[in-house]
Amino acid sequence: MEQMNAQQAAEWGKTLDFSQVWTALMGISERQAKTDAQMAKTDAQMAKTDAELDRVAQIVAETSKIVAETSKTVAETTKALERTEIVVAETSKTVGGVGNSFGYFMEGMFTARICSKFDAFEHTFTKIANGLILYKDDGGKLCEIDAFLENGDFVMAVEVKTKCEMKDINDHLKRLDKIRGYMNDHNDNRKILGCIAASIISDKLITVAEENGLYVMVQTGEAVEILEKPGKFTEGVW
Repeated sequence: MEQMNAQQAAEWGKTLDFSQVWTALMGISERQAKTDAQMAKTDAQMAKTDAELDRVAQIVAETSKIVAETSKTVAETTKALERTEIVVAETSKTVGGVGNSFGYFMEGMFTARICSKFDAFEHTFTKIANGLILYKDDGGKLCEIDAFLENGDFVMAVEVKTKCEMKDINDHLKRLDKIRGYMNDHNDNRKILGCIAASIISDKLITVAEENGLYVMVQTGEAVEILEKPGKFTEGVW
């Protein structure tokens, strides 16, 4: 539609009657009402969005606070754990030191007069080495012997325990096999005997040890004695 000038618009207006003008006004009013309704709906949606954004911002702020508090707690817990680890390490060191000292005491108590104890069993040992370590050809440790007794024909490997368990007997039998192999490699043909010395050992384990040819030495009050061998006992020779 071409744009009209003022005179043309005035001439066109003369051609309109009231009904046409009213209809046009009603159309404009209806469109304006729809526009107002849409704007109101938009305003409501924006208000809802603003409220939601405020709620999200509050959640973020609360979450940040929780994270900060959690980080602080974790830092404090980590510090406490580090202190605990230090205490545990120091306690272990102390307990280990006491255990080692007691172990050395037990070995010393059993080995002090151990050589003479075997005189009654027709084995006279003239040398003893405490804590003897045998090494493999590559320099690695083969085994450790609490007490190693020697004479010209025999050697005796003694394992000392505060409380003897089945595992200790099995380990000592394996140790005797290793000693035999070591002595063979070094052209030492002396016979090897074995002994378990313990402050505490059950009757069952005494029987097991003796059935495997091991002598058993026990603490009796302040002294240590080799148990009398049963009639069926045969000393093991490696």
